[in-house]
Amino acid sequence: MPARVFASALLIALSIPVMAIGQEPPPTAPRGAVPPDQNLPPHIRKLTSFGERAEFSLDGKRLLFLTKTFGDVMEYDLATGQIRNLTSHFPNYGFTRALYLANGHILLAGPTEYDLKNPGQARANCWMFILDPSSGKPPQPLNMKAAEGPVP
Repeated sequence: MPARVFASALLIALSIPVMAIGQEPPPTAPRGAVPPDQNLPPHIRKLTSFGERAEFSLDGKRLLFLTKTFGDVMEYDLATGQIRNLTSHFPNYGFTRALYLANGHILLAGPTEYDLKNPGQARANCWMFILDPSSGKPPQPLNMKAAEGPVP
């Protein structure tokens, strides 16, 4: 008897994931629902309609973010609402991280090569750089590899 009960339980346990995989995924929001960024409380404001991996400056006056993974690094001035591209003045393959440093420079992580057919390789082949945003020069390599980059 116990072997039969075990076999039945095993059959049920194995069939549950198969049934779950075959089902339609639940909708992200009910029809007619307002997207979360359209109905914010008064103390929260939407800054941009794009970007990821945001990082506040140490003085809390600016926000650093990526346009996308392997994208440009942008800086948002909270007082004026102005957005400035910090990495468009030199050739690059985009960046995976950008962090403010105490001296005002920016620590960047990004690949030195990028194969469109294998973006995973670029993630694993990121290097760190220091950018002085006021210099107008390309970032200086630190000759230190960092898979995808540092995390605050």
